[in-house]
Amino acid sequence: MTRLAIATPVRGHDSFSGSVTVGYSEARMALARRMPVEIISASVTYGCDLVRARNRIVAQVLRSMPEITHVLWWDDDEWPEDVGIVAAMLATGKDLIGAPYTNKRHPVRWIHQFLPDRATVEGELLEVAGVGFGFTLTSRRCLEQLSAACDPYLDAPRPEVVNNVFGQMFEDTPQGRILLGEDFSFCKRWRDGGGKVYVHAGKGGLVAHSGPRAWTARDLQGGVE
Repeated sequence: MTRLAIATPVRGHDSFSGSVTVGYSEARMALARRMPVEIISASVTYGCDLVRARNRIVAQVLRSMPEITHVLWWDDDEWPEDVGIVAAMLATGKDLIGAPYTNKRHPVRWIHQFLPDRATVEGELLEVAGVGFGFTLTSRRCLEQLSAACDPYLDAPRPEVVNNVFGQMFEDTPQGRILLGEDFSFCKRWRDGGGKVYVHAGKGGLVAHSGPRAWTARDLQGGVE
């Protein structure tokens, strides 16, 4: 049986005082009515440090949540117009797949990173180089495989040991060496180990990204057909 854990970073030194958008809250409740989900408590995260927070969540899922088959990494300023996109992503059977979303200012652009030889959409899938973790699904197998391949460290001040699956990596580009964010670093590790990263490009997969207003692919030329 598929069982989903939702992992959401919140903004605020005290995680319980963090703000979330109404769109996120309403969509999360709608998803919980559709399928069995587990909400990972904010108490397991790490103040203002996404690398440590995400590493800690992976460790907790693998160590003490054996019933969880997938983790949905879902930011508190994003929400899908149709929560059915989650079931659609699960149905693909892919280990690492995100819903497409844009940034939240001009110039508007996709967050996901395309492959050097830009792939074409096959069915409802587009293979990409990396996805942001604003609304992205990872399988337990993906988390287990990356954890086994990454260096462990003591999660001080806690006594637990976690694996650095989200540790930031360098990538060489034609413009020079860049330091990847924790989400794209995760994707690079997965691809370096032979895995593939996908975006669900099917209809009905619009995800809003909240800034001064809600930004979607409708703001991007050619973003919605």
